[in-house]
Amino acid sequence: MEKTFKSLFFFTALALAFAGCQKNGTEPSNQEARYKYSFALIEEDTKAVIGDKSVEWEDGDRVGMFVGDYKGSADIDVTTTPKMVVLYSPSAIPAGTMAYAYAPYDEANIETDANHVKITVSSNQGGASVSAMPLAGVPFKVEEKVAAGNQNGNGAIKFMNLGSLVCFKIYSTVQEHLNENIESILFQATQPIAGVGYLDLTAMDMEDENSLKLQMSTSENTVKVFENEPVESSKEYARPLKMVVLPGSFGGVLTVTTNVATYVKEIPEREYIRSHSRTFSLDLATAKRTEVPAETFFYESFDKFAKGTGGNDGKWSGNIANYSLGSVTFDESGWTYENANAACYCVKIGRDDAGSIITRPIAVTGDAKLWFKAGGWETGTNELTVTATGATLHGDTEPTLTNGQWEDYYVNISNATGNVVLTFSGGRVFVDEIAVFNGFEPVNPATRLDPDLAYGDGTLSFIVLPEAEFTAPELTNPYDVPVSYSSSDEEIAKVDATTGEVLIGKKEGVAVITATFTGSIHYLAGSASYKIVVRGENSTITDVLNLAFTGLSSGSMFTSWSGKAGLSGAVYAGYSGGANASIQLNTDTKAGYSGIVSTKSGGKLKKVVLVWNSNTAKARVLNVYGSNTPYERSDDLFDEKTQGKLLGSFAYPAEDKAGYELTIDGDYEYIGLRSAGGAIYINEFSIIWK
Repeated sequence: MEKTFKSLFFFTALALAFAGCQKNGTEPSNQEARYKYSFALIEEDTKAVIGDKSVEWEDGDRVGMFVGDYKGSADIDVTTTPKMVVLYSPSAIPAGTMAYAYAPYDEANIETDANHVKITVSSNQGGASVSAMPLAGVPFKVEEKVAAGNQNGNGAIKFMNLGSLVCFKIYSTVQEHLNENIESILFQATQPIAGVGYLDLTAMDMEDENSLKLQMSTSENTVKVFENEPVESSKEYARPLKMVVLPGSFGGVLTVTTNVATYVKEIPEREYIRSHSRTFSLDLATAKRTEVPAETFFYESFDKFAKGTGGNDGKWSGNIANYSLGSVTFDESGWTYENANAACYCVKIGRDDAGSIITRPIAVTGDAKLWFKAGGWETGTNELTVTATGATLHGDTEPTLTNGQWEDYYVNISNATGNVVLTFSGGRVFVDEIAVFNGFEPVNPATRLDPDLAYGDGTLSFIVLPEAEFTAPELTNPYDVPVSYSSSDEEIAKVDATTGEVLIGKKEGVAVITATFTGSIHYLAGSASYKIVVRGENSTITDVLNLAFTGLSSGSMFTSWSGKAGLSGAVYAGYSGGANASIQLNTDTKAGYSGIVSTKSGGKLKKVVLVWNSNTAKARVLNVYGSNTPYERSDDLFDEKTQGKLLGSFAYPAEDKAGYELTIDGDYEYIGLRSAGGAIYINEFSIIWK
C-alpha cells in the first residue's frame, strides 16, 4: 500500500493529563436524584487574577462538591448566564448548609470531607489553557431549600486559584528554526513545583494567604507541557504556552523539544505568586541546541497481509477480514492479539466483542512519538483506545474513528522506561501503519541495513584453562545497535548479558559466546559469535572433519573453502571436491593443489584417525604433515619450504579397512593432509589435539 507520512508540523494538539474540570467520577443520575441545586459561577475575579480569560469552562465539566451529606461532583452548565454549577442530590439540602467546592475534581475525595481535599498540580499539562490550575471555592451557605427541577440559583461559587501561572513565549530569530514545531516544554525547577497536596476547604480565609497553601504529600521538581505550536519569528507572534506551578521563589532549566531538536536554557530565580501570571520569553537562538536523532524504534506496515479483505480495498463492512492473524506474516515479531483478524494490508480489531492487538516490548527511553492510521466500520460508533505500559501517552489515545475512511492519529510518548508495550483495543475498527519514532517522520523499513556485527573474521576461538582469567574480544558494532550476550554453556563460560564480560568456569568443553541484535526499523537482525575452549593441561579434544564440515555437498567440483572452526579451536582451510559423498583430494587439479590445512592451532597434535571411502583406488596414499608455522592454504603442502615435516602416511587398503590411526611423536601445532598421488576419498578425519 502507499505510505505517506504527514508532516509533524500539523501534529494533533495533545490532551491534558489532568483536566481542571474533569468529566469522570460518579454521582446520582437524574433519574435517581430527587433534588436539583444550581449555584451561580462567579468567574470574573477568578479570571482577572491570572490576567486573561483563559479559564474555559465547558458544558459537562465537573467540580468537586461537599454540601451536607453530599460528597461528589457537580456539572458546569455553560448555556446559562451566569454559568451555573448544577448538583443533583438524592436528598434535600437544608437552607443554610455550608457548601464547599474545588477543582480539579478527584473521585478519591468522595470518601473524605472538606477538611482534607486532595488537589493535584499535574507534572504533565496541556499548555493551551490553564485548565490544570487547582481551584478552591470560597465557602458559602445554600440559600434555600427547593425541589428538583427548580431553575433558581441556590447560591454563588467564587473560586480562588491555588497555583501560579507561567506563560512561555517561544520564538527564534534564526530562520531555519521557523520550520520546526514545538512539541513540549519541560521546566526543571530548583524546588518542588508540582505534586499531590491536601487542603482544608473549611479553613479558607481570603485575607490569609497561608489558609490557601497546599500541604504536599508528594512533590516533583518538573512540569512538562505538551503542545503543538510552530516556532514563530518574534515574541509578539508567539502564542503563550501556559504552565501551572506551585507558588514560590525558584529558578531552573527550560527544555524546549521540537520535531527536529531540543533547546536548553537556564532560567534565573524569580518569585512565582499565587493567582498571578509571569511571562518568560525565549529566543531559541540563545539556547543550547541538540538535534533529535531520527530513529524509528518500531514499524509495522501490515504490507505482508496479502490474503485479507477490508480497509485498503475500500470494503468497510460485510463478510470481510476473516483471515487468522496466525496465517499471515508481520514486519515486527512478538505480536499478541485477541478477536483480531487480517484485513487488506491492515488489521481489523474486534468482531461482535471488542478485540485487541498488543506489540512486543519496544526499546524506547524518554520521549518518542506514535503514529498510526485507523478507520471505522461503515456504521456505528467506532472507538479505538490506545494504552501503554512502561510510558505515559498524550494525544489521540481514545479517538472516535471516521466511518469507512482512514485518518492519521498522533500520540506523544513520555517517561518511557525502555520496554514500552502498546495495546490497541476496540470494536470493529481497522488499524494500519503503526510507527514509534523520533525525528520528523518514521523511516521506511525497506531501507534497513545489515548491522555488520563481527568478532574478527568470524573464526575467533580461544583455548583457556578452567577458571582462567579471560578478556572478551572486542565486538565490531559500527552502528552501535543494542546487543545482548549469551553463552551456549554457562558452566563452561558465563557471559554478562549486558556487558559481554566472560567468567570461565570449571567445566571443560566448548562454549559459544554470541552477541545478538533483534533488529529495528533501521537495521536487520544480526549476530556474531566466538568460541571458548576450556581444557585442562593434559586433556584432549577431537575435531571431526567430513564433507559437511567443509561446507560442500555430495558431487561438488573442487572448490576452495576456509574459516571452518573445529571444537578444539583450530581453524581449517582446504581445496577439495565432494565426489562419492566424501572429501575428495587429488594431487593436482586444473585450478590448484588439493589438500586440507589448519590455519589456526587447536593445541598440540596427538593423533590422526581416518575412515576411507571404498571408492578409493588400491595403493593410494594420504600424507600427514606437521608444522609449528601456520599454514595459509593447501598449496603450502606442495612446497618443501612450507609443507612442514612428513609425520606419517596412510595407504589404502590395509588389514583394518574401516579405520587407521597415526600417533604423533613430537610437538606440532598445525596439520596438513594431502594425497601423495592421484584421487583419494575420505569419509572422515578425526584430529585429536592435546
